[in-house]
Parts: sequence; structure tokens; C-alpha cells
Amino acid sequence: CHIWGVAVHLTLNTLVSDKETAEAAELIRHAAMSGVDAFIVQDLGILQLCKQIAPHVPIHGSTQMSIHSLPGVQLCAAWGLSRVVLSRELSREEIRYICANSPIEIEVFGHGALCMGYSGQCYLSAAIGGRSGNRGRCAQPCRQSYGYGRWQNTYPLSLKDNCLVHDLQALEAMGVTSVKIEGRMKRAEYVAAVTGVYAQAARGGEVTPFMMEQLHTAFNRQGFTDGYFKGQTGAHMFGTRQEGNEDKAWCKAMRQTYETTENPLVPISMEMTVTREGSRLTVTDPEGRVCTVEGVGGEEARTLPLTDGALEERLSKTGGTPYYGAKVYAHITPGLTISAAAINGLRREALNRLTVLRARRQSAPIGRPKKPLTFPGLRKAPTFTVQVTTREQITVSLLKMHPAVLYVPLHILAEDSDFCRDLTRVVKVCAVLPRIVHDGQISQLLRQLLQIKLLGVEEALVGNLGLVIPVREAGMELRGDFGLNLYNSGSVNAIRELEMRSACLSFEMTLPQIRDVSKAVPCEILS
Repeated sequence: CHIWGVAVHLTLNTLVSDKETAEAAELIRHAAMSGVDAFIVQDLGILQLCKQIAPHVPIHGSTQMSIHSLPGVQLCAAWGLSRVVLSRELSREEIRYICANSPIEIEVFGHGALCMGYSGQCYLSAAIGGRSGNRGRCAQPCRQSYGYGRWQNTYPLSLKDNCLVHDLQALEAMGVTSVKIEGRMKRAEYVAAVTGVYAQAARGGEVTPFMMEQLHTAFNRQGFTDGYFKGQTGAHMFGTRQEGNEDKAWCKAMRQTYETTENPLVPISMEMTVTREGSRLTVTDPEGRVCTVEGVGGEEARTLPLTDGALEERLSKTGGTPYYGAKVYAHITPGLTISAAAINGLRREALNRLTVLRARRQSAPIGRPKKPLTFPGLRKAPTFTVQVTTREQITVSLLKMHPAVLYVPLHILAEDSDFCRDLTRVVKVCAVLPRIVHDGQISQLLRQLLQIKLLGVEEALVGNLGLVIPVREAGMELRGDFGLNLYNSGSVNAIRELEMRSACLSFEMTLPQIRDVSKAVPCEILS
């Protein structure tokens, strides 16, 4: 890939248990030694491993981290990430705002499947069949039919695929670094068609009806949508895949694009001189790498001498290599000639050396993974905490049970000051924040937090990294909710570094996995 000028970003964006950490560390080490260009992560424990083993390799925050606001991007930057892949549900105005203020690179999804739930926050597959989307095993239950009676066989959760092919220049103008094409489990013909269309559009070409037809033929669910990007959500965004006969001619044409075509070749410049004393060939690639080789000199021509133009033509024959001569210059002393074998030998040696240079990445020391600090946890009976979703659930009977913490949604506490103040006098109250809070909603969130703090609420439960900074700005203590997807000791240790009072472990974990986790902070489980 490096020879052809292609960067390799390795997706490590699933949750890992403590017993799997050693295998994950070995994978990180192997990838780093192979010259991988970036890691894409979700798990905070994997993030720590990448920094320990390969600190020279950039780390990108996966869309599985559910980063959808500027504070979330800023926290990722503070942790050393160099790029964040934003949630797919953001509008162009929200993307523009984040790009204008982000300290790191921003990547967005341009084409592919949309989920009903934010990536990293959907637990439907795990709840129905034990196949966790956070573990890379989503069974896509949102694509199935649901209903009853006259509503039977409807598809209320299946969204059309996203398509922003008309908006690439707008995204670039916003400051978006990279546009991602979703292609997990897709066939090669799909990849060839979609990347071909987007590459053509990215070069500034007009998006023609033929290009759109290529995208539709590759894969669609009753068309495409850009509803999130344009902020125009609604029923028109829903669609299902329509099974039909495979277009064999189209598939054959797509296969030809990657089986018989070496494209795009790497443009290089070539400069050769031939004198009686010797010959010299210099090749230079687009990044400025230079290789120079020397060979035999020319000899007196017995018939027709070799001209500069003829030498340039012979030199430019790079078939079978990843290169083509974008600029070819040659000069041979008048009256001389040189054999085709000598020319081919010089060219072959120069290009082989250039290939070695392009494939090589600067070696960097590989570190050893550190064993997560071990915290035994509390040595006493578990405490009893309660979370409610409505005000009516807060009954006298519930309060007589004396929960250690009562988790109450923020809006319930903020809408009635007297109720909130009275409640804090009889039980420890922690405000439950929405897992998804967009940038345009943060100012209202802050006002509500400051309001309830004056009424005696000192803590907030957060299920998204983007809420850490706003809660800190309100001067409140943090607790971690299940939406943080804490699955191993490393991730819980990262939460300890954020000075959270407690953390709710992922409810997708088994009891043995919960047992193995080092309790760096008091840990909760859902029951």
C-alpha cells in the first residue's frame, strides 16, 4: 500500500475484555512494526495500549465513540488523538462549527449504511441475540420487519444509506480532513464502484446521472438520503434493500477496474544522461524521494546513433511497475548508442530502489504494554442505587429504601426547584444527563446544571465523553453511565484519571468479565 501511496488505518474499534487484552496488545505491536499509519479505536483501554506500545502511530477516534460535539472532540484531543470520526447524525452546520473550532482533524461518513441508533450506543442486537455491535457482531435487527395487525411487515427502523457525493466540495471547504466510505462486509464490486464515483467527484468533476446510477446499482435501500446532513429528517429517510437479479455485465465491468487496470499509477520524474564514460539515471517520486543509479557508458553507433527523444521513449516504458514517467528527460552524447538491456537494467534497479524507499517507514521504538494498575474495589456489601425515568416513580416507599444514590433525569430536577431542593434533603441525588447532547444544546444544559447545583445537587451522571467538559464547567462531580461502554480494566482506569466518583460497567459484560475488571473507581452494574 505504501508503495502505491496509500495509507493504512487499522480498525481496532471494538470493546475488548481483560482476557483478550494480551492478544490485542500483540496485534497492536505487529501492526506498528509493519508500518501501519494509524489506529482507529473505540475502547479507552485499547487507546491506552496504543499509546504505550506505539506512541509514534497516530490514533483516530472511531464513530463508535459517539463523538458528536466539540467538547467530545476536545477531550479526545487532550487524550492524544489526532483525528475523530464524527457521529453520522450531524448536520452540515454542526460539522462546520466543530471543524472551525477543533484542535485536531475531523473525518465524516460520506456514504454507506445509517443506523437507527448512534454508533456505540445501540444495544438492540446484543439484547435480542447476544451479538454486540460494540464487539463487531451486530446482527442488524434494525433491518428486520416489525409490527402487529395491520402494521405487520413494516420496517420502522431501516434507514436508507447515506450519500454525500454532491457535497464533497462543501465538506472540504468546512475543513473536513477525510470522508469515509462505509464498506464493511461489502463485495469488491461495491468497493470499486463507490470509490470510483467518489474519487471522480472529489477531483471536482460534475456528479452525472451515470455516476448516480453506478451508486444505485452497487447497493441501495430504495435510494439514498442526506437528511441528517441537511437537517431534514423524516419518513423519507427510511427504506429497505430490494432484492433483484444481479447485473452480471455490471459486475464484470467493475471487476475489470481492479483486476486488469493498474490505476492510479504513481507519477515519477526520470532523468538520464549517457556519455562515453558512463550512464546515470535519477528517478524522483511525488514526495521528493530520489534514487540514482549508474551504469555502463555509451558506445559509437555503427549505424544510426540514439537520439535524446528515442532514449526518452525507451526509458518511459515502465509497464508492470506501480509507476509511470510523468516527466522523462534524457540526454545522450551525439554519435553514441546504448543497448536496450543496459537501459532496462538501469530503470529496473532505480525503480526497485525507489520501491524499497516508498515501502519503508521510519522505524520507531516499540514499547511494552503496561499492566493496568490493580484496584481491589470495596470490601463490603454492594450499595443500592436507583435510577428513575419519571417523577412519579419517586415515591415515599422508594425513599424509605434509603438508596445510596438516586439518579434523576436532569429535566425533572430543573423543572421544579422546590421539588429538587426537598429531594436533596432526604437522599443523595445525582442528575442523569442525556447521552446525546449536541453543541446547540450545551448552553441550556449548563444553565440547568448551574440551577440544580444551587439547589443541592452536586453530581451528574454522564454517558458520553462529550459531557465531561460541560459538567466540569458547572463545577459538579462526575459519575460514569453505561453509555461509556467500559469493558476492561484499562478503560475503568481511564475513568479514574477523569476523577469520576463511580462508573457503570457495560451491561453487555458477563459476570466473569465483570469479576476480572480492576475496580479503579467504585463500579456499578445494571440489574
